Amino acid sequence: MNPQAPANEVVSREMIWGDEKKGQPPAPPQILITNYAMLEHLLIRPQDSPLFDSSQLRFLCLDEAHTYSGAQGIEVSMLLRRLKHRLGSQPGALRCIATSATLTENDRAAAATFARGLFGEEFSAEDVIFGTLTELGDEDSKSGSPTSVEAWQGISDELLEKLRMGVAAARTDRRLIDELLTGFEALGLVSGAQVEEVRSLPEGADIARILWLLFRHNPEIAGLRSRLREGTIELRRAGAVVFGDGGALPEDEQRFNEAVCRMVEIGALAREAPEMAALLPARYHLFARSPQGAWICLNPRCHEDEGRDGWSNLFLEKGESCPKCKCALYELVACRECGQPYVQAFEKNDLLHTESGVGDQATGRRYFTWRPLSDTFELDGEVEQDVNAEASTETSQVSVCLKCRQQRDRCECRRERCAVDLYRVDSKKGPIERMTTCPRCQSRAGSGSKEIVTPITVYNNAPLAIL
Repeated sequence: MNPQAPANEVVSREMIWGDEKKGQPPAPPQILITNYAMLEHLLIRPQDSPLFDSSQLRFLCLDEAHTYSGAQGIEVSMLLRRLKHRLGSQPGALRCIATSATLTENDRAAAATFARGLFGEEFSAEDVIFGTLTELGDEDSKSGSPTSVEAWQGISDELLEKLRMGVAAARTDRRLIDELLTGFEALGLVSGAQVEEVRSLPEGADIARILWLLFRHNPEIAGLRSRLREGTIELRRAGAVVFGDGGALPEDEQRFNEAVCRMVEIGALAREAPEMAALLPARYHLFARSPQGAWICLNPRCHEDEGRDGWSNLFLEKGESCPKCKCALYELVACRECGQPYVQAFEKNDLLHTESGVGDQATGRRYFTWRPLSDTFELDGEVEQDVNAEASTETSQVSVCLKCRQQRDRCECRRERCAVDLYRVDSKKGPIERMTTCPRCQSRAGSGSKEIVTPITVYNNAPLAIL
């Protein structure tokens, strides 16, 4: 229970269901926010019947209505008919509303026909309401003073986070206002006159409006907004357009990117009023894909110049060599049961390749650990060990040159600083090519799988499920 919840907020299912023994009647909420899958669940469960027994449902609103097409649209339309039947609702008793940001004004009749089929209620073309585009004028930006890349770069992550929280809270925070005014003036983002204007405001002005007052005349924000009206633009080009007269040197790209990102953040937070559009409306699109695997640089001296040692880099895209030290990369695989990682390589012509290095002839597979198996077992005392594990599997120490990919005793480049000691997983008959049993936990591959170890990948829909 949330002690700060408003008195009229239903905060638990128990409040909805009521308790006859305690004399508490059912208390269905006045507004129910759910999805079609959960609504179907609620209609089935007997204990949720108070939601519908005493309900006085008057409005039914579906967001992103354009997604309810095809088979899914048919299922949702039937679900809505079941809901109305459960409520005993007569045609026209419910006010049905569908919202979508993708409807255009080219066919009102088609939109009304779609709504009739979805809700099972009467809709006419006159019932379809389209949004109107509000243009944000840039004429006032001529009175603003230009700001530099360094000034925008100078906005700290800490201050940005405070501004996000302040805007979300929708309340006045005098200390935060003083901090942002002092910081922005010191960076050269605002003038002393602007600071005095904000300080003279009566109590009650929120953070979003103050940001709007400070940056409404900013020529860089206005320039970016004007350019975006022409269409999308890549981040690396946006910085060059706003700060670099259309072109930028490669060494300037990172600075420009950081400045533009901070500018977009500030512009997206700045609003004249809560119901008004942001000074720089922004929508973020996240593009996610499942990793192809994991490849590791084994060179312990890769980051020696930075004062760090140990394995240097982990890569989630295929590669043959480390971009920093140019040493060989090898793929990591892991046991599906205990998670024990192994380095996988393919031996061909006395060289240790990645799978792409041997092409279709992926033979000579080798597995390596970075410690002997006996040491590896000791890493986790909770793993139940087979007493015959070391009798059936052993490791052989191998020194590998990460430049020429040969074993150290055959290496001709003689680069001591590029050698690393690994431990090849062997059986009594020689190197193991297919690991059907994990040497660490003794788990075995199932009947439908050839090996217990697999690349570090996930299904294609996993990243989207997490997001």
